[in-house]
Amino acid sequence: MRTLRVYNSRHPTRHGPTMIICMCKALNERQLRETIESGATCFDTLQMETGVSTCCGACTDSVHALLAGHAGGAGLAATELRRVGA
Repeated sequence: MRTLRVYNSRHPTRHGPTMIICMCKALNERQLRETIESGATCFDTLQMETGVSTCCGACTDSVHALLAGHAGGAGLAATELRRVGA
């Protein structure tokens, strides 16, 4: 399986570039992590608060991976997005 890493180089955070998770809603990993840390610890709540995964659904696996990483305590160092059609 091929993977695609997408970075938003126009607006790097203090920790370097952040990966766009939801292209449709322009939501990056940092924004989603902050929302998860603020209490949106299940998919439905995160979706309701941010709008993530409400359009094409291509980000659904990555969103679930972020949530699983948060539930595991350590989080994920990097999230891989599946290339659509690969």
